[in-house]
Amino acid sequence: MAQPSDASERLTANPVRLAVVLPTYNDWESVTALLPRIDSVAEQSGMAVDVLVVDDGSQESPEAGAILHLQFSAIRSIRVIELTHNLGNQRAIASGISYVADNLPCDYLVVMDSDHQDDPEYIPQLIEASMSHGGKLVFAERSKRSEGPVFRFFYLLYRVLFRLLTGSPISVGNFSVIPARAIARVASISGLWSHYPSSVMKAGLQGKTISSHRKPRHAGKSSMRFASLIVHGFASFVVQADLVVARIFVALLVLTAVIVVGALATFVFTIFGDLIVPRWALQILGFLLILFFQAIMMIFMLLFIVLATRNQPSIISSRDYPAFILTEKEIFPVDEAAAQVAK
Repeated sequence: MAQPSDASERLTANPVRLAVVLPTYNDWESVTALLPRIDSVAEQSGMAVDVLVVDDGSQESPEAGAILHLQFSAIRSIRVIELTHNLGNQRAIASGISYVADNLPCDYLVVMDSDHQDDPEYIPQLIEASMSHGGKLVFAERSKRSEGPVFRFFYLLYRVLFRLLTGSPISVGNFSVIPARAIARVASISGLWSHYPSSVMKAGLQGKTISSHRKPRHAGKSSMRFASLIVHGFASFVVQADLVVARIFVALLVLTAVIVVGALATFVFTIFGDLIVPRWALQILGFLLILFFQAIMMIFMLLFIVLATRNQPSIISSRDYPAFILTEKEIFPVDEAAAQVAK
């Protein structure tokens, strides 16, 4: 695997304008510590950076005072948009992507979590991978995780289920780069409001991935509880609900066909052969057949419901995100006049 520093050196010859979206919820300490790391990596690569912090309805106020005392070389501006309430990480990301599409011209947009688990050192690699593959969207694949064994087990189970139910593998989070020509397109995906990686996959916009190590959190504990993680995982299935239901329907049809063939074969051998089948086995076989027929009918109805929802209006982030923005302000560069008034 190419080292992040190697990518930084190669990018210096082709400086880019970079926008970075950082969703956060009551974690301004991590944001304040992350900004200098982003600035250092960008300076090494000769990038000019505009940072957008998406405040997902935090109860805590931004640590603007700490940020105001920082010195940046590559970061040109830091904006904060405050959402009306806690919408969740994925909707904060959707709002951030849509805001950048409308307000921050750039060559590339990087989406990353603000808790330091997404390492800024991989930003040059992400951009270089996008450049090397025709300007495609690139995700950072989690080759090594910092969580405990319980989380890893459930994450593996989630990946297996996602592969079975959608036919596609998933091993990525939010850490990614979007080239300029794809930002508006990503912002217009309806599923973006529910699950960023899954919606990109469904839209066929995902390019390649790079390998990355997921770091430990900088401070505090994650606001994502176990139940929230389950909801987050199911959201990825909901985005591709039509495909998921169709695959389950086909699987049940195959299982039902196998049971019907088995039942017919048992009947034939019982009537015309010497095979003696216990009555309880026949009862179980008939019971399973009834269950599978009922399951097929339920899935069939669910498939119609999913298809019918396509005619219903859905939230399109690029169109609807302004309704969820409460305030918008630029905290860097410092407005000296405003600072004097605040004093």
